[in-house]
Amino acid sequence: MKYFTQTKLGCFICAGLVFAGCGSKTQTEATPAKMVCHVETQALDIRDNGKGRDLAESILLADIKRTPTMIAYGPALNPKAEITVLDGKYYLTEPDGVNTKTSHTPAEGQAATFMVSASAGAWMDGAVMLEAKDLQDISSAISRYAVANGCDGNAVFPYKIKAHAKHMTWSISGSPKSMKGTLNDVDIIIVGLFDNSGKPRNAIMSGLDIHPHFVIPSLNMSGHLNAVELAPGAILYVPQETHIQ
Repeated sequence: MKYFTQTKLGCFICAGLVFAGCGSKTQTEATPAKMVCHVETQALDIRDNGKGRDLAESILLADIKRTPTMIAYGPALNPKAEITVLDGKYYLTEPDGVNTKTSHTPAEGQAATFMVSASAGAWMDGAVMLEAKDLQDISSAISRYAVANGCDGNAVFPYKIKAHAKHMTWSISGSPKSMKGTLNDVDIIIVGLFDNSGKPRNAIMSGLDIHPHFVIPSLNMSGHLNAVELAPGAILYVPQETHIQ
């Protein structure tokens, strides 16, 4: 299978993705960015449930050390909410039975049942996902992109995707009960971890190699992404090697 096709403008199409921001520079003018295939993740859990996460007595959100490229997700406690972290910023969305509200600062004593996190360090330039329409497409496209960038075998890394959702369904943990809903025609940022190891540690969705959360900045809303139909032009970001020790 031919992974790359070079266009006249010097762009590259890669297994259903095309690098955004392509120009006319030759390869001798700049060293190509290299993707990081294995990023250290932290997976904490207050339950010894055989998921392979590190057992913690408590996971206080205020104590979590965040970085400018940190991605994280999990269910919060006291109050119950859905945890999403995008580039180090908390999006803690909770339901009231009718609407949702999102805060960016943990409540006093707010903790998590479990929390999975990783930091990219630096993000590579975006790659347009030509054929990514739903979660299965997204998972497969990220996998192909990783392989084309040298990630053979198992790979674990955070990702984010800027996209327009024609239609999406979401869910959030909460009290007295969780909520589900749908939205149409919204700009979203999909965030999570890619992990093709098959292990349950990082809460990867069944049948996929990703755990997808979302942030909708215009609505100040976040949560778990259950299903989505994307418009063409979604842009994928993955970790970039920085050579900084």
